[in-house]
Amino acid sequence: MKAWEWRVEDGYSFRKYLANVGSNHPISEKLDTAWLNATIEILKSYVPAWNSIDFTRIGYRDEKKLPVILWIGVSPGSASPENGFEAARACRNELRNRGIFDVECEIREAVVTLSTTQKVLTKEEVSQWQSYSLTEKNGQSVALEADPKREATLGGYLALTEKKGGIPETYGITSRHLVLGGMMGSHTTRTRRRPRVIS
Repeated sequence: MKAWEWRVEDGYSFRKYLANVGSNHPISEKLDTAWLNATIEILKSYVPAWNSIDFTRIGYRDEKKLPVILWIGVSPGSASPENGFEAARACRNELRNRGIFDVECEIREAVVTLSTTQKVLTKEEVSQWQSYSLTEKNGQSVALEADPKREATLGGYLALTEKKGGIPETYGITSRHLVLGGMMGSHTTRTRRRPRVIS
């Protein structure tokens, strides 16, 4: 395993970036539930506070082929460097046992926050104690109270003020099918030139 070196060119740091693995790598065919279960057992032994297992490509933009990395996240401050090294080595060996020799493993400190709930919550469910997050966040499932079966995803927020110094009105951005509902078949939208009907 080659140690990472900070790359500097013309006084500027040369940054690495992440990319998708793609379907043309052997891991798409050779990894299965048995591999995942074995990897989880390794992580439980060395870094019990692990929180994510990802495959990604990490490298410099001028590299022709970015290496594939098994990227394990652990909660900050939860693992010693020695335990992290042993976990990475054991996870890499598990890949080698399955005939994957060009993937390394890296352990990183990470905070993982889920950005969606499992489903839209009714008033009754909200009033009961459940293990759902009740904090509004991007990616959360939302629905109209009048039509709870039609769901959409909450995007960002937009704050508008009519005049300087006014109290902003805050709007959640979501998919138009949630808001328009039955009007989706044929409705009018405005463009810069003239209104048009979309069917």
